[in-house]
Amino acid sequence: MPKVYIRTLLFRTAKRGHVIESLHAVLLDGSARRSFGIWVHGDDSLVRGSGLFVGERGVASAHHFLLPDGVDHQFEPGRCTVEIYVTTLGSRKAHRLWALQLEISAEMASALNS
Repeated sequence: MPKVYIRTLLFRTAKRGHVIESLHAVLLDGSARRSFGIWVHGDDSLVRGSGLFVGERGVASAHHFLLPDGVDHQFEPGRCTVEIYVTTLGSRKAHRLWALQLEISAEMASALNS
């Protein structure tokens, strides 16, 4: 099952911090746009993401983004973009937190799809 995985430090410079309601990843691969909307995080034990408090000291964790059941994605060789979006408590709109462009070779695409 395809997924997007990152390990990162989330932090907030404000003293009060923020509560993350949700994170999701979007993969732009050629003409395909897939939303990996199931967010799971943690290091030793994984928990379904929601209600994560991020203060000025930060939270370092692994984040896994999965496709909904029944949705598949086949990786294609070429350039793709991974975008991470965050929705904070009280916000109605997701904001792009981070983006990365990748070049996927034919060999990498084959390995990712198998």
